[in-house]
Amino acid sequence: MWSKRKQTNIIMRDLNEGSKMNSSLRSIRDPELYRDREYVEYYGASQDNFLARLCKDLVLGAKLKPTDIVADLGCGTGYATREIVRSGVKKVYAIDPSKEMLAGSCGNLDSCIIINGTIDDLIATNLERPDVILSSGVFVVMQNPEQEFQKIFYYLRKGRRHIFTVEDWENSSVDGEDSLVFIARVSDLEQSLGLDSLKIDVSGGKTYSEEEVLSMINFSGGKLKSVSKRRMSYSALDDFSWDFRMNNIQAELSQIQNFLSEERSVGKSLRLLRQRERLLLENKKLETVKSLYLGKEWTIGTQYIYETEKK
Repeated sequence: MWSKRKQTNIIMRDLNEGSKMNSSLRSIRDPELYRDREYVEYYGASQDNFLARLCKDLVLGAKLKPTDIVADLGCGTGYATREIVRSGVKKVYAIDPSKEMLAGSCGNLDSCIIINGTIDDLIATNLERPDVILSSGVFVVMQNPEQEFQKIFYYLRKGRRHIFTVEDWENSSVDGEDSLVFIARVSDLEQSLGLDSLKIDVSGGKTYSEEEVLSMINFSGGKLKSVSKRRMSYSALDDFSWDFRMNNIQAELSQIQNFLSEERSVGKSLRLLRQRERLLLENKKLETVKSLYLGKEWTIGTQYIYETEKK
């Protein structure tokens, strides 16, 4: 027996008012999304995936010192937190409002002080104030980023840093093909083959211009030190979620072959042969879907990295 699990398509688009989006899409700014066990499972806590690589580079560029006190605000399952600890920082605060995301950290938050909450909950503690507040992928999720900035810069001591990312979802594509078109094409093929992928479609948050972000920083009592950007892309095959089923099929086929080599009952052998044919047909369908992903690059946009400090 095997259990189905949901495939999550991250469809990065600006959800500004008037945007013509499929009503079934779930917004990345929806707090309930991060309480969805299926999404948390997809989001994961892997050692080596697209999110892990982004966070590793982010922390490396932050040039943290072992003596720094670092708060990972909106830590999720701990991709960036893990890299902060690995960099040698001795005191790390991991803060996130989702209990489900924290529970899915798979050891990434070990040795950290964990706070299930927001910047308000961190401020309310008697903990020593951090030297650095780092936030990866959080800005576009905030309902009111300017208000959150005001709290962050009020809380930080003078000269202490806030490092955060802002994602721009424009021109999301798969090898030049609009990502929405690609996902629709995959879905159509899956439906025509009778495959139920149980998708969660997640749309990106609001897109902010560099001028808007700088205005928020200045208004909130911060000062820009540097800003850099990088393209967010990865192998489209990383988003092919049927590998788990294909691996199960191969295991079942191997088991059937072993049974057939030992089975003496003609009736049972025929049942096993029919089962093998069904599995081979299913595997062929999945190979057809997989061919749409092979050799393609998924580009989801541009990530801007802002390093700021309190004035």
